[in-house]
Amino acid sequence: MWTTLMAQRAAHVTALDPSAAMLNYLRQNLVEQNIANVSVIHGAWPDTPVERHDFSLCSHAMYGYPDFPRFIRQMIASTKRMCFLLLRAPRLDGLMAEASRQLWGHPYDSPNAIIAYNCLLQMNIFPNVLMENTGAWEARISPSLEDALLSIKQHFRLATNDEHDAFLIELLRRRLTPQNGGCVWPRETYSALIYWTVG
Repeated sequence: MWTTLMAQRAAHVTALDPSAAMLNYLRQNLVEQNIANVSVIHGAWPDTPVERHDFSLCSHAMYGYPDFPRFIRQMIASTKRMCFLLLRAPRLDGLMAEASRQLWGHPYDSPNAIIAYNCLLQMNIFPNVLMENTGAWEARISPSLEDALLSIKQHFRLATNDEHDAFLIELLRRRLTPQNGGCVWPRETYSALIYWTVG
């Protein structure tokens, strides 16, 4: 989506993604929308080199990378004017934050905008932040409480560990909403756009 939107406003766009399936989907969209000013590269950031661009945008793609400062330094090295990060901004009173407090002793279930912002400050980057004002992400639905339990255990890498099952089941029963035989998760995640000028 971001690639096609930016291609309508930029002379040239480079799209980088490690998923061949996602890139095939993008190529199909580019053909259907008659967009010809996009270069598509199969690879993962920051290990795939690209030429310098005026702007760099990373949309929800840094969560699994183990070295956030390297990720950012490479963005800066490849950018002439401005860097943009689009990240999750979860509520600190949300279900996942409550689970994380019990399991890990803090409310951060995974890397997010709050953590990224503080990391940037430690790198002497003082970014701007724009929070979305359209509401939280759409609620997800699990077909059953058992499926919800499996999902949260996988999220916290507890799939083969039943030590916390009693707590997680109680938490899910308390925080999920039954609906049509399934379970609706609370809407607790927003998006934050963090951006700064290079140089």
